[in-house]
Amino acid sequence: VLRKHLFRIIVAIAIGALLIGFNLEFVVDTILFAPSKPDFITFRFLNQLSEWMGTDTHISMPEKFPIQVRKMFEQINVAMSVSLIGGVVVAFPYIVYELWKFIEPALTSKEKKKSLFFIFSISFFFLLGISVGYFLITPLSIHFGYFFKISDQPITLIDLSDYIDLVVNTCVAMGVVFLFPVVAYFLTSIGILTPEFLATYRKHAIVAIMIVAAIITPPDATSMVIASIPLIGLYELKVLISPGSRNAPLSIQFSNHPKFTVYTIVDERSAGFVGVGMSQVTKKPTVLCCTSGSAAVNYYPAIVEAFYQNVPLLVLTADRPKEYVDSFDGQTIRQKEVFEKHSYGNFELSEEESDAANLENYLTIKKALTCAIENSGPVHINIPFSEPLYETTDEIQVQIDEFKFPPKKEEEISMEKLLPIANQSKKIMVVVGMQEVNPALKQELIQFAQNQNVTVLTESISNLNHPDFLPSIDPLIFNFKEDRNEAFAPDLLLTLGQNTVSKKIKSFLRNSKPKNHWHIDPFWQPDTYFCLTEKIKTTPERFLSQLNASFSPSPSDYKEKWQTLQHKKEEIHQNFMENLPFSDLKIFSILEEMLPDDITIHFANSTPIRYAQLFDFTRGNKKVYSNRGASGIDGSTSTSVGYAMISDTPTLLIT
Repeated sequence: VLRKHLFRIIVAIAIGALLIGFNLEFVVDTILFAPSKPDFITFRFLNQLSEWMGTDTHISMPEKFPIQVRKMFEQINVAMSVSLIGGVVVAFPYIVYELWKFIEPALTSKEKKKSLFFIFSISFFFLLGISVGYFLITPLSIHFGYFFKISDQPITLIDLSDYIDLVVNTCVAMGVVFLFPVVAYFLTSIGILTPEFLATYRKHAIVAIMIVAAIITPPDATSMVIASIPLIGLYELKVLISPGSRNAPLSIQFSNHPKFTVYTIVDERSAGFVGVGMSQVTKKPTVLCCTSGSAAVNYYPAIVEAFYQNVPLLVLTADRPKEYVDSFDGQTIRQKEVFEKHSYGNFELSEEESDAANLENYLTIKKALTCAIENSGPVHINIPFSEPLYETTDEIQVQIDEFKFPPKKEEEISMEKLLPIANQSKKIMVVVGMQEVNPALKQELIQFAQNQNVTVLTESISNLNHPDFLPSIDPLIFNFKEDRNEAFAPDLLLTLGQNTVSKKIKSFLRNSKPKNHWHIDPFWQPDTYFCLTEKIKTTPERFLSQLNASFSPSPSDYKEKWQTLQHKKEEIHQNFMENLPFSDLKIFSILEEMLPDDITIHFANSTPIRYAQLFDFTRGNKKVYSNRGASGIDGSTSTSVGYAMISDTPTLLIT
């Protein structure tokens, strides 16, 4: 029997090799030589991306790549190797099928159903790996190898066999390596690997991946790193959960699935804020999962914080059957839409087991995930479960497609009305509230702040730092008199980001009431200063990029006034701190000087975050966070713990 399968495999490879051989010129010129051409799709994409980002980086290749043949039979050897390896690649799905047919008689009916998934997955991941090797690693390796020089004297001439070996070996090796998820899933399903094992040895796996990447790529560090990125991505697939009691079916399924890393946190109130911290790192929804009743509403403080901070969460609450609600049954409350006022979507799954109900549940979950990602906020799915809760099955009857993150939609920005107002304004103030580190925004703000009629006020949680930005708002406007209000009040106010810590800036701007106030944010357009005139629903960097392109500033000394004021206030502040005896405020001054650049700081609410505004904690590469969505004093510790659990940088909580 084995001979028959081997014979069919050999025939399939031979047919594939003949197909490649008869079309060898096309395969070599159009496919194998393509990554060395200047118009290759990868180079065109990277150049367009560079233009979009406004950088000067441009990848080029010579019009005629210098391939040489130095051996008499070198082209014959290349033709044979390309035909043979190409035949294996073309016949690979059939090879997998024949191997499955060989072992099929020894499998049970359940094992046969499971193995069909493996057949498809092996072929899919093998071809996906080849695609990554061909479109990503190979062209960048060729570019690096061709242009790297230790001297201008040597002339670069590439042997045909070396070039073909690079392309073919890289693609095939990546195809083999991309079988890692299938192998991991198989080993997990038979109990050899567990999610806990994968989480525990995550760092070891990354080291191993770098070693494998070094083996399968050409001998340079650049190719190794390029190859390691998709491999690490395959290993890092995970979702986080905090389990409970009525949610036992969910806990069991999550814990046994190889793609989910499960953390058990008994207290739901803490678990909610841990989820907020994790999503701050991943920028993707963290799953919160709890039992029914009062356990669900313990998530509420964290959900409120995530709602106003635009942190994505997927909240799964197990529930009792609908008929038990309001029947005085234990741990049964009105859970459906319990978070309605502070979530972007509220859904409930059906307990029915029909195909129609399964399809509806799948579409509901997909809609909920899409909602969480598009709005970057919390979404709630309520899931009723009838007893028994702890029965298990050997196989899952429902097949679910892999979910793809939806692309973000960008609205058109009309500058026709806005640009004349900006050009005529002699006093433009930009106030930046809470936001993530954003290099693109920083560059646009730096350019905008060069204008003499523009001043930029930031806070520690703005995560922005530049000599043209004024980082400590409260000392600047402390004890402002009415005449100063008039001199420093803006004609045009631009507000970016979310909540600001400073009460004084709110009072100052509410009293001065700028003629024009534009708030730029993709999610929120609050009238914080009671003078909002334009709600601009887009990212600040996108808006400022368009504004900078056509902005013609009016002559003004507005920026100079603020800078002069800043110098005076800084001198007063420094003198005060030098003479200040040891105290809690003095500690903040010491921390400002001592803390390393590459660190993430979480400030607790109330005194710590307000003290932080008196200093510049954003110097270097520091990241600053604080739960200023709802500004509650609870959850700061748990949020910082959640951040630290999965962040690669040191995390400091100041409380």
